[in-house]
Amino acid sequence: DKLEFFVNTESSINKKKEIRELLFNHNQLRSQQELSEIHDILKEACKKGDIELIEIYLKETIEDETKDLVFKINKTNKTASLFKINNKRIEHLIVPRTVKHESEEYLITNICWIGGTFFYTPNIKTIKFAENSSVSTIYGCAFSYSNIEEIYFPKSLIELKEGWCYNTKNLKKI
Repeated sequence: DKLEFFVNTESSINKKKEIRELLFNHNQLRSQQELSEIHDILKEACKKGDIELIEIYLKETIEDETKDLVFKINKTNKTASLFKINNKRIEHLIVPRTVKHESEEYLITNICWIGGTFFYTPNIKTIKFAENSSVSTIYGCAFSYSNIEEIYFPKSLIELKEGWCYNTKNLKKI
């Protein structure tokens, strides 16, 4: 059983069931490549029992019109999570309020991971948000290993999850 890292209490047994349900019945990944890309971060979210983040990672992946930004979208509630930056040349990122996909607008409500890993580090130096941003949560590891120097949080921000800026050695201004 791949979920053996949980102690077998009633709540952990229920959490394991919920994670299995998500993995097997609510998985919107379309390819082995998509799964490979999120394998490590999905595994970590499963270890932590972070149902919210697991749900996001398993959602459909889309790109914005420029193909620079990648999002995970929730078609039911029309929200999106900024997931990855494709363009390594972007130095100054402004996170938009919405992203459009198949004639639908998705409200960007969180940042879950921008693809910052030891092997792939976007060159973003500054992050700002659209003035009327709805980003309320920045998840753990969202900016890990990035070169970010400055972040200007939106008024809508409610929560910074533990580890949101892990190993961001250049971060000087928040």
